[in-house]
Amino acid sequence: MVLKASTEPLPALAEFLAPFPCGKIRCGDPGPGYAGISGDQVAQRILEMDPAVGRILFTGWELDAEDPRRQAFDFVLTKPLRGLHTLKDLITQAIALRDQRVAVPSDR
Repeated sequence: MVLKASTEPLPALAEFLAPFPCGKIRCGDPGPGYAGISGDQVAQRILEMDPAVGRILFTGWELDAEDPRRQAFDFVLTKPLRGLHTLKDLITQAIALRDQRVAVPSDR
């Protein structure tokens, strides 16, 4: 997670994620296996592996609501980030969405 455009100092990742329930956050570099693959394609693969996961698009682009690159994401956060509270709120919403999806399985 890189927040270079934030107006607040960037805390250590562990410190930032500490308030969230353990085991509900997965964060990190997708790894060399995803080199050359766009973020929406990575999100689509995550959706296929675990449809319950809440996916957040963090982008510097203004994408129309109908843009197909947004389809694999549940939330969109546009840079520059005005405060870490916005990201924390979205992570909280993504966790709640995941919990809801796990509680009520769907046929996605």
